[in-house]
Amino acid sequence: MGPISERMPTHTHKPHFQMRSYWSELYRAKWVILGITAITFLLSWAGVLDHLETTGLDTFNILQRSSDPKHVVIVAIDDEDYKSLFD
Repeated sequence: MGPISERMPTHTHKPHFQMRSYWSELYRAKWVILGITAITFLLSWAGVLDHLETTGLDTFNILQRSSDPKHVVIVAIDDEDYKSLFD
């Protein structure tokens, strides 16, 4: 075989597709987006997604590493302190 330049094609092919802008693609997908939004709204309104939401939050909290709070101070205020401070 000869050098690489001899094996490379001398012509270039134009792509068979045209690059469309983001907004035109979004416009084309509007019915899909609106449909998914409507279905999600109806499922949420019917309460179907409540169980999934709480399960997801519970799983997220279980998987978090537990840590002790570092900047927490507990202050006790009784009735006398409250009266002297806020009256």
